[in-house]
Amino acid sequence: MAREYLGGHSSAAFRMQSYHGERMFISVAFEGTVVAWNLSDTAIVWKTKQDMQVFVFAMGEGVVVLGRSDRIVKVLKLDDG
Repeated sequence: MAREYLGGHSSAAFRMQSYHGERMFISVAFEGTVVAWNLSDTAIVWKTKQDMQVFVFAMGEGVVVLGRSDRIVKVLKLDDG
């Protein structure tokens, strides 16, 4: 059985969560990269890099909330990236 590895982060992803009826998922890594993935073809839908480390991650209705190492809480709209 072949294994497939997805790129997108330069450090370990510490959290992943599905959305859009399990068709998509978000992965967040400590270095500050947030990636939205399409599960049907494993393509990156959008990707953003924060200028600080991310330690906390939560999702709400259409948003991703990040707690950064500079004590700032950042809210990203899922459709914006």
